Amino acid sequence: MQRAGHKKLDTTMKYYINSTSTSKMFLLSTLNGITTDEMEIEVLDNEGNKQIIKESTYIRRQSVSAVIPH
Repeated sequence: MQRAGHKKLDTTMKYYINSTSTSKMFLLSTLNGITTDEMEIEVLDNEGNKQIIKESTYIRRQSVSAVIPH
């Protein structure tokens, strides 16, 4: 429920839980494998030096550079 962002368990049950025990076990296994650790990406800065940055930072940079004229 918390991982899916639902306020009510009923919502999670309605949309994510199938009636079979096999489906429930598969769902639990999948949810338990979810991590909040963010991927890191190796990129080159403007001077050609390697940097390790978080994926969200990389995505923000790509989105911003596409909007701002150079």
